Amino acid sequence: MVTALAKALEKDSNSTLLLLGNNASTTGFSEKKNSAKSNLDSYASVFKPFSERMYFIPGYSDWKHGLKSLKAQEDYLEDLFDNKNVFQPEKGCPIEKIEINDNIDLLILDSQWALSDWDKIPNINDHCEIKNKTEFYVEVEHEIIKSQGKTVLIAMYHPIASYGKHGNSYAFGIGSQNLNNTYYKEYSKRLLTIAQQSTNVVFLSGHEQNMQFIVEKNIPTIISGAGGKIQKAKQGSNSLAAINQKGYTKIIEYKNGALWMAFYGESNNFTTPLFASEIIQAFDKVTLPDFNETTTPEYVKASIYEPEELDRSGFYKMLWGEHFRKDYATAINVKTALLDTLYGGLSIIRKGGGHQTNSLRLETKDGREFAMRSAKKSALRFIQYFLFKTQYLEPDVEDTYFIQLLQDYWTTANPYGSLTIGDLSDALDIYHANTEMYYIPKQKALDIYNDAFGDKIYFIEERITDGHGDVASLGSTNTIESTTDLLDKLRRKDKIAINESLYIRTRLFDNIIGDFDRHADQWRWAVQKQEDGTDLYEAIPRDRDQAYADFDGFMLGALTVLSPPMRFMQRYDGTYNSTRWFNDAGDDVDFAVLTKHTQEDWLREARFIKENLTTEVIDKAFSNFPKEIDQTKVARTKKALLGRLAKVEENAVSIYEYLRTCVIVTGTDKDDHFVITRKPDGITNVSIYRIKKGEKTDKYLDVDYDKSITNEIWIYGLDDEDIFEVNGKSNKYIKIKIIGGQNNDTYRINNKRNLRVFDQKSKPNTFETPVSKTLSDNYDLNTYYFKKNRRDVRNTLPIIALNPDDGLKVGATFNYTKNSLQRNPFTAKHSLSLAYITETSGVQIDYSGEFANVFEKINLGIEAGYSSSSYTNNFFGFWK
Repeated sequence: MVTALAKALEKDSNSTLLLLGNNASTTGFSEKKNSAKSNLDSYASVFKPFSERMYFIPGYSDWKHGLKSLKAQEDYLEDLFDNKNVFQPEKGCPIEKIEINDNIDLLILDSQWALSDWDKIPNINDHCEIKNKTEFYVEVEHEIIKSQGKTVLIAMYHPIASYGKHGNSYAFGIGSQNLNNTYYKEYSKRLLTIAQQSTNVVFLSGHEQNMQFIVEKNIPTIISGAGGKIQKAKQGSNSLAAINQKGYTKIIEYKNGALWMAFYGESNNFTTPLFASEIIQAFDKVTLPDFNETTTPEYVKASIYEPEELDRSGFYKMLWGEHFRKDYATAINVKTALLDTLYGGLSIIRKGGGHQTNSLRLETKDGREFAMRSAKKSALRFIQYFLFKTQYLEPDVEDTYFIQLLQDYWTTANPYGSLTIGDLSDALDIYHANTEMYYIPKQKALDIYNDAFGDKIYFIEERITDGHGDVASLGSTNTIESTTDLLDKLRRKDKIAINESLYIRTRLFDNIIGDFDRHADQWRWAVQKQEDGTDLYEAIPRDRDQAYADFDGFMLGALTVLSPPMRFMQRYDGTYNSTRWFNDAGDDVDFAVLTKHTQEDWLREARFIKENLTTEVIDKAFSNFPKEIDQTKVARTKKALLGRLAKVEENAVSIYEYLRTCVIVTGTDKDDHFVITRKPDGITNVSIYRIKKGEKTDKYLDVDYDKSITNEIWIYGLDDEDIFEVNGKSNKYIKIKIIGGQNNDTYRINNKRNLRVFDQKSKPNTFETPVSKTLSDNYDLNTYYFKKNRRDVRNTLPIIALNPDDGLKVGATFNYTKNSLQRNPFTAKHSLSLAYITETSGVQIDYSGEFANVFEKINLGIEAGYSSSSYTNNFFGFWK
């Protein structure tokens, strides 16, 4: 079969060869294992002439001896084929994208990375940007989105569907390599759901020792064949072919965009296909009508929604509130735009990848990028991403009551609030995109996007990315990075700095305008080169869709009372409420970037805002609201903003104290020396130095924490060999948790009061002094993730019931979930119910608790109850 493959490669100089896992042997690769090397050598003897257009992809057995063995195989193949890119993905990382040609992208996934038990491979992501599985699925989705208009071949070892040995339903999920295993099933469903949201995605896999072509939920899935012992596959309900002989798969692209697959087997000496099928249809020829663009009026009257779409009864409004429905349904006078002339001419790059709005990514002739976002949000896109991660929702689901209710929820957002942000931000020297509103009629420049995007109101603004060096409101820099990039750079925080003052000012501004939706992807970072060679990162907020959002109505109010995490949903008025929960979406980034801030820093920025956000500035900004909308609501919004502005200093202190309650400190991926000093009056100082040539040098952190504000400090050493030194005495001790991270860390703990160390169990560490410690290979415990912080949740739920036996039963349930450092998936959970029964004057008390990791990965559950002597519980006999 190898010879047949080589002949096929010889015939087509544009072809690419994929070897989809278990390449060395079924028992893995080892430097000492000659048989594995011999197998790879045999590949080289045939395929080396084609080394620049072939890729080895890791499979299950390639990971059998861990990361070190996998990297050894990678190094061996690179030397053998004289090609540094022959083994993909590299370094045990999960994903690599390769452009095959203008019409096809190859997305290579290491599926065994996703299915492995990371606790057994503690250093698995040492050299990878992606360090958890949530980020992996996000990246897969992003890469598919970026390949719009092209076919995406997803190559990986494990198939998402099979009717062979590993797809056998009688395996009962035993074994991580079987499709009905819990973790494998999660993996395949997540990938399939992502693929279903796009067109032109094809899965190519190995794992099974046969050839199968399956169309799973309209997604082509190919199991490519084998050269070893064959394992039989049956013809399943979604399979178009199952061939049980040695063979390989050929994917053929035609000039019209069509893609075909063909199975070649040994039964006819690989001469003609045993089976062939079209997998991607040819390009549709699009003929655009004459849109008569020359007669396009300069302005039109248009609304975001048609009035009938938002027509609600009085009872509905009483329950769910008025929101901004009237403004959404009011026709306004809006300027029209033709893309081929706007900003000197805009062309479409592709559709955007947002999970709330439909958008297009645009580009000017000189390469500057813009974003065109619809004023009308998509509830279906939102719940698909956040709620239905393993189940694709068909478009007809939009007609269901739940989706329509969620669509109505979006009218809590002020539809034109983003138009005020530029003037307000300029007055405060806060960076921002320059948002303009246009009506985009159907036009030639929209091309294939006319039906989906034409004849609607859009907001168009600079896409916050590189290339805007002449735009002062974006920092006048040509280098703009994402939060993901920044978090990676912060692992060398001795090389970069954050403009914390600007970030604090921006976060206070978020609170003033009621913009709760400040998660990590809502930030970009302008990079400013400093004279000392460091990079200064300055925050640029984006997507101000939630400015002035107003969550009125009985139901939303009740929801926020009963569920604290929902308390970001607030009325936009002149007061700040539930500061912690309002900032919940953004505090992950707060904890990560704010390391040296003090209360005075927050108060200074609050005073700056108060001085510069004058009535004249606010009036000018609010004049950007369309004149046709409800002016009483505009006046109410302005009054609320002024009320918040008056209390900005009070809110600044509140935010600061919350962020200082549990502090997260991180070192670098280099050798660091942490010096923790206990001082009188509950002060704890944390200083961090770089270690160079074995010496403590270059202090890059020196912060005092006060026990009256700070309850807990988590200190992550991250990578390399760190030293943790604790000295001094105090009368009040902040709880400290030290998480050493990778490699041999040294612990010099001269005061172990209220301190615990967490580090790897399977790796050496040096404890010079006794200390309380937990040694474990738990990946989540030992790995820093910026979204993991102390986030306890308390809530109270009423008990109200009525029946003939008990009469009226009233009471309440008190729930408390503790989310500290050690979790499975929480640290502890408590529930206490108290109820009074009127018919018997009885009292009922129930308690349930669960405590995580009493033994490693084992939780302990406790239940207890009490009832008074007058409490009754009816028994109706046994069923016959």
